[in-house]
Amino acid sequence: MPNLGGYCPLPLRLGGGESTVRVIYESLNNGLGSAYDTTDASTVTAETSADARTIEALWSANARLTNQWDPRRMTDFIGRWEKIFALVPAVDDSDNTRRTRLAAKFQALGGPLYATTGLICSTILGDAYIGVEYTSLADSHSNWPGGTPPQPDMWSSTVAHILVRVEQPANATVVEFLGLLNETMAFLGDFLPAWVTFDWGLYADNDTNGFYLDENNLDYQTFDA
Repeated sequence: MPNLGGYCPLPLRLGGGESTVRVIYESLNNGLGSAYDTTDASTVTAETSADARTIEALWSANARLTNQWDPRRMTDFIGRWEKIFALVPAVDDSDNTRRTRLAAKFQALGGPLYATTGLICSTILGDAYIGVEYTSLADSHSNWPGGTPPQPDMWSSTVAHILVRVEQPANATVVEFLGLLNETMAFLGDFLPAWVTFDWGLYADNDTNGFYLDENNLDYQTFDA
C-alpha cells in the first residue's frame, strides 16, 4: 500500500516496511520521556519530526555515497569509475552491464590469484564461461634460441599458460559471443603479469577439447589439441 503523510519525505512512498523517518521520529520521542507531550499534534513533535527528516536525509545521502564504492549498487559514479579504469561502454550498454564490467575491475584490484582469474572470466562471460585451465609443469614446454631442440628464432613457453574454456550460449549471436571473448582477452591483458600467456578455446558439445580456427566458414569447429 502507498505510504502518504508526514512520515514520508516524498508525496508517495511505495514498498513494504515501515518508513525510516517514522522509526527515527518515534525513537526521538521515546528519548524525551514522559515530561513532554509527544502526541502527533503537539509542538514538541513538530520539532522531532523535522529532526527525524534531517537525520533520515543525511543517512540516505551517506548510504548513497557508500554505494558508489560498490560496483553492484553504484549509480552516480558509474561514469567516474569507468574513466578511472579506462573503460569505454558501448552506447547501448545497460547500467547493469556497466556495473558487471566494473565489478570485474574491482575484483582484479587484489591481484591475479587462481580464484580471482576464474571469477573475473565468469563475471564477464556469463553463460559462455566453462572454466579456466592451467598447464601443469609436467605437460609444459619451452623453446628458445640455443635450447633443446634448438630454435634459432623462436621464444615460447607454456609454463605459465592459462586457457579460458568457453562455449557459445544458445541465446547469444556470434557477434555478441565474440564481443564477450574480445572483452575478456583485453581484460586479462591488463590484469595478468607480462610473463603469463593466455588464450581461449571452445568446449564442444561432444566434450572434445581442442583449438579453434577463427574462420567463419569452419563454424567454430574444434580440433584435437
